Amino acid sequence: MPQRYETWQKADGSTEQVVTWDGGQDKGSFPPKNDPQPPAAGGTDEMKHWILSQGDGKSAGAFLNRLNERGLDTVLTPQQVAGVLRALATFEGVEYNGTVEDRSGRSGASFSVESAFGGLPNKQTVIFDPLTGKLLAHEEMLTKDPGELNVKIPSVIDYTTHMKSGYTTD
Repeated sequence: MPQRYETWQKADGSTEQVVTWDGGQDKGSFPPKNDPQPPAAGGTDEMKHWILSQGDGKSAGAFLNRLNERGLDTVLTPQQVAGVLRALATFEGVEYNGTVEDRSGRSGASFSVESAFGGLPNKQTVIFDPLTGKLLAHEEMLTKDPGELNVKIPSVIDYTTHMKSGYTTD
């Protein structure tokens, strides 16, 4: 079911979120998280550790999954974005797919990895803005075995489009 998430993090670290879907909306307020902030310098190893620090797994599949999650509520500096891209390059099995369009029509550099992160054989694909390096999209596609899911193979089971991120004075 397509959903739209809008998240605002306030200066005190608390978060406001609105989730909208066909026929419904949910609003929530959340206290500040105890998540570590991304390393200011954006070093390769530091960014890799930061991305992987909030979950299980240390594989390329875990990295892409966590990168997508981090992108939902964290705005990275250009130095941090560069560290993320350098960290991605340290994983075995990551493939460059060339320039593609995301589901909103934006062109970007695409990378993918096949793994079983999440429990089933899948292919995770990320798309980065070619000018800024910011994450534009993340997709997860089942590639071999749907497990108990009633879907044909291949089948996209998760897709996130990161439309906008930044800071405001509000």
